[in-house]
Amino acid sequence: MSKLNISEVKYLQGKAGLKQDGIIGSKSIAAFRKLTGRYGGEDRKIPILYAQLLINKNRRTNKLKKDGIFGPITESALHILINGSARKKNRKKGKVKVPKRSSLNDFMPSRDTRDIIKHYGKPGENLVRMKFPCPMYYDGKLCKSTMVNRKIVNNVMYIFKEAYEHYGEEGMTKLGLNVYGGCYSNRNKRGGRTKSTHAFAIAFDLDPGNNRLSMGGDKATFAKEECQEWWNIVYKYGAISLGLEENYDYMHFQFTK
Repeated sequence: MSKLNISEVKYLQGKAGLKQDGIIGSKSIAAFRKLTGRYGGEDRKIPILYAQLLINKNRRTNKLKKDGIFGPITESALHILINGSARKKNRKKGKVKVPKRSSLNDFMPSRDTRDIIKHYGKPGENLVRMKFPCPMYYDGKLCKSTMVNRKIVNNVMYIFKEAYEHYGEEGMTKLGLNVYGGCYSNRNKRGGRTKSTHAFAIAFDLDPGNNRLSMGGDKATFAKEECQEWWNIVYKYGAISLGLEENYDYMHFQFTK
C-alpha cells in the first residue's frame, strides 16, 4: 500500500490552511478531522479521508469511496487533482530498453474494452486461482496464490518462474519483484468510465510503493538497468509494460497489445 509523499502532504495542508511543512503532526490531524467530520478512527487514515473528500468535491461522477485507504485509485486521482494529467510528456525515461514484442503478443487483443471482452470474457469470467511459483508478499505477508484469467495463467507462471531463476530470492527482494500489488479487481480505470484491465484479471501490479503511477523512469525502481531481464521475460510471454511503453505506471504489466 502506498503512502502520501511530502508534496502530497503539503498540498493537503495548504488546502486546509495549515503550515506546509510536509509533516503530518497533531495539528494537521486535528484540522483534517474537523474538515472531514471524522472525530473517531485511526489517525493514519484521516489525511487520506481528507484527500478523498477534496477529490470528490472536484468530481461530478465516479466519486471515491471514503475509506481512508491510499490505494492506486485514490493515489491516481490525487495526482491528477494536484498535477493535472497522470501522463507527463516531459518526464525523464529510465535506462531499461523496451524489449521486442514476442510472437505471443500477436494473439493478444487490443486495449479496446470490446476486444478485451471478446478475447477474455466479461469482468469476473474465466477466473482461476493460480499458485505463485516463487515466494511473493502482499503487505509484508506471504501471498501464495491469486486469481488470474485462465487464458494467461501459464504465461504468468512462466514469467515468475523464470524471473525467480534469474534473480533468486535475494535479487527479487532487492528490486521489489516479489512485492505483489494485485491482479483481479473488478473496477473502472483510474479516473475513467471504462473497465480496467484488472477487471479481467489480465494485469499485474508489483511494488506499487516504489513504482507509483505518477513516477517516470527517472524515479521508478522498475526503470533501472537491473530490471532489464525482468522486462525481457515479461515481453517474452506476451505481456507489455505501460511504464516502458508510455513512461508511467511502471508497477503494471498487462496482456494486451
